[in-house]
Amino acid sequence: MSKKRLKKINRGDYYRVIISETSPYEVPIIFSNEGFYRKLSSGIELKTMKYIVGVDGDNSDWAKIPYKYKIRKSADSIRILSLLHPSSQLLMVEFYETYGRLICYYTSRNEVSLRAPVSVGASFYYKSDRAKKISKFRSDKILLENEESEIVHPSSYFAYKGYDRIYKYFDSEEMLNYEKRFSNLWLLDISKCFSSIYTHTISWATKTKDFTKRYKKANSFGASFDKLMQNSNHGETNGILIGPEVSRIFAEIILQKIDITVINNLKTKYELSFNDNYVFRRYVDDYFVYSNSESTVRRIREEISDELSKYNLYFNELKVEKYKRPYFTVKSKVIQDVKTEIKIFYNKFILETKDSSNINVSSPLEIHHLDELKRNFIHRIKSVCAEMKDSFPIACGYIISSLRNRALEIMDGISRQADPETKHGDYKNSLLLILEASFYFYALEPSVNSSYKLCQILIMVNRFFKGHFPQHAELIAERTVELSREFFHNYKFEDNDYIAFVPLEKLNILLAIRELGDEYLLPIQVIDSIFNFDSDEVSYFDLMSFLYYVKNNEDYSLLKDKALKIIDKKLENLEKINENAELAYLFLDTIACPFIDNGYRKSLILNMCKIHMSSASLALVDFEKELSDNEIDDWFIQWKELDLLIALEKKELELSYG
Repeated sequence: MSKKRLKKINRGDYYRVIISETSPYEVPIIFSNEGFYRKLSSGIELKTMKYIVGVDGDNSDWAKIPYKYKIRKSADSIRILSLLHPSSQLLMVEFYETYGRLICYYTSRNEVSLRAPVSVGASFYYKSDRAKKISKFRSDKILLENEESEIVHPSSYFAYKGYDRIYKYFDSEEMLNYEKRFSNLWLLDISKCFSSIYTHTISWATKTKDFTKRYKKANSFGASFDKLMQNSNHGETNGILIGPEVSRIFAEIILQKIDITVINNLKTKYELSFNDNYVFRRYVDDYFVYSNSESTVRRIREEISDELSKYNLYFNELKVEKYKRPYFTVKSKVIQDVKTEIKIFYNKFILETKDSSNINVSSPLEIHHLDELKRNFIHRIKSVCAEMKDSFPIACGYIISSLRNRALEIMDGISRQADPETKHGDYKNSLLLILEASFYFYALEPSVNSSYKLCQILIMVNRFFKGHFPQHAELIAERTVELSREFFHNYKFEDNDYIAFVPLEKLNILLAIRELGDEYLLPIQVIDSIFNFDSDEVSYFDLMSFLYYVKNNEDYSLLKDKALKIIDKKLENLEKINENAELAYLFLDTIACPFIDNGYRKSLILNMCKIHMSSASLALVDFEKELSDNEIDDWFIQWKELDLLIALEKKELELSYG
């Protein structure tokens, strides 16, 4: 297992909440809160933007409208995620500063949870072993000292106990011990947990329901958290936003209260002792219930269900899984079988040795029939998955991650080759095989998480050949673009006509291949089909991704005019920019975009100033020099000198909502 070097952080830097707690994991790779964080933590004057982001306090208590967007959750379902208004994010900074330690108290009340905050973090991950290998492929345009001066791998604001990914629990010694002790395991899942949570129940979980109803106006931790979540979601009390880590913490506090009540009830009513007669563990909204008696498991399930119902939460009856010892779930079986097939596959074109320092070295072998080797591997994986229902998505995600790691090992091993030039053809074929296999499995089961892995593969492989074997660089780049075009053409999702649907699986690949250079730009017709600016709904993420891709290339000028007209329409009424997150993000990132004419950006700023500033002409002066020099700092879209590999590295430590 790779070890990560830790670096101390300033615990008093509460703005780091912005980095890890307030934004969804599933966003385009050019989007982050780092520009916002830098502005806040450096203490620079935010000028006329004060009114938008709320740092002047005048609009901090208003209910904000988050930017909600839909992404592909599975082959036939969507997930609705939310970007908080910048001012809502700032309120969360204040909340963490005030209640950080109390949050940890309420999330450390039992041993049921498999992942929960236990203390305010004292360090962040600086660089993993894999990141050190990846860093060899970073762009020369980014100076190392500039990049190292920022948070490279921010951990979450809190230090956590338990497991950062649910699959690690399935592979853990802990689960093996439960298997030895208990003959029955049931897997249970709360249906639509976040969207069903009633915000007022946070006070029930931290006080009591009777106390909360009696003292409705009490200024308490629970009441403050309730108000924060409501105001971040346009005043809604039914449901909490999906995406930000703070929502996960909100749910954790409520569910830990339920866990405690269930354990006490089982002891009082049935004399069942936790860790003796039974055990149940929980990873966010997934329960794992163990006992030697099936009737006891059923009783535990009923008790949890009863307590959940008091909070308007219910189990998904269609997702109950029951296992007898030995526990061999569909997920664990498919992973084991896929591991076996991957090992066989790798052995056919990769030689594993050790150097004089006993370090593993991966060297490419000669491949005689690349297409045949690829087809054989694909057929064997399909045979494995054919025996198990719904196993293919699990297999595809795992395979893409494995292919990313193995490609990295092959490329890293070149430094230990005596005469790598003699093996240039083997490097070409082995990495081309990995690239093609990765695109195949990605095309069958695209996901946001897999898109990050595939982007790493295609960026590193293309940089590798530019640096080591330039005679093959053009071939690799052309094949990368060809595979991408095939994916864009074949990408289908039944719900992608829904309003606010964002095809991140497509956008991320497009953004990644942009770095190949202007000579590999896609035809206008292809870009037009990806963004479809003639439709009624074009998202903020679509618009920003398009501008990043086309930059100042004149070939796309007609499409760019269409995009700017859509931005015009969205920003024609800036009255509610301090409430509406989509307006705020679109405005801030548009005026910072160096690929838009200064006059256009100046007109947007002037329009905003006229609406919200008492002296618009004076406020505008602050921006004129920045506009003339193209020096408006990035806000959320990283327009300038972005190394996509660095952005993707940082994703390694962010948590998804599985």
